[in-house]
Amino acid sequence: MLSGRGLRKQAIVQDVESSALIDPSGLTVDCRRTPIAPLFALAIGEFGLLGIIVTVRLRLLLGKRLRRQVFSTTLDRLMKYIDVGQVEGYLSGDFQCMTGEHTPLCTHAGVYCVLCPGRSRRTAA
Repeated sequence: MLSGRGLRKQAIVQDVESSALIDPSGLTVDCRRTPIAPLFALAIGEFGLLGIIVTVRLRLLLGKRLRRQVFSTTLDRLMKYIDVGQVEGYLSGDFQCMTGEHTPLCTHAGVYCVLCPGRSRRTAA
């Protein structure tokens, strides 16, 4: 869940194993969680003050078969879908508002897309 859409995960920084940055003097610096944890923490959250991050190594999930489910819903019912998704063990989800040429600028309808393991088909009421 790289884009922060994980329903049970923290921010994407939790999945970063290491990174490399080019510091202001032009040197490439390897930043890992260990043994230089303070540098890693500073480099990840520094918005370019220590240098430019040029590579990132992420922790990935082992291969799992996932199923994508899409629900047509409204914003006022979205939390019910999210609650059910957490109980069912859905891994990620995002809500996409309806858009289009004849759609009002502020719409409350859209689709909720989730990635889920298993075969359960329970939906929100």
